[in-house]
Amino acid sequence: ARVQRVLDWALASDIFKIDPVIKPEMELALHGKTTPLPKDAHIGRFVRYPERRLVFDLIRGVVPNGWTDE
Repeated sequence: ARVQRVLDWALASDIFKIDPVIKPEMELALHGKTTPLPKDAHIGRFVRYPERRLVFDLIRGVVPNGWTDE
């Protein structure tokens, strides 16, 4: 499975009770990290020995705020 598929499952689930307005801004990160995972990456590449398990955090990605006139 790819990161996008896991993210889609998490956002479709009622478990996390995420406001529908911010759902498009949500990303997956490895637990305790703030860097979003690439959505097209295979989930298996993030498994590290000896744990053999993955824990993710749902994080809010970068939200553009305002505009610049450059």
